[in-house]
Amino acid sequence: MNKLTVRAVGGPTAVLDYAGQRVVLDPTFDDPRTYQDGPVAATKFTGPSAAPTDLDPVDVVLVSHEHHIDNLDVSGRE
Repeated sequence: MNKLTVRAVGGPTAVLDYAGQRVVLDPTFDDPRTYQDGPVAATKFTGPSAAPTDLDPVDVVLVSHEHHIDNLDVSGRE
């Protein structure tokens, strides 16, 4: 039977491995910083536990929503 493994990377980012496939959910890889979007500011206090290159190979990337900067940050968009 295939086993599902889930790895929390930080923030909304998680990595799912199942049946030989790797799915990255909501990639955010920026170091701690403050994001400004008009009058709204969001501060990230903790960096990710892994770099994007630590997750290779990736088969699928799921972005649940991108209109919040803390859910798809600058490095995640790359």
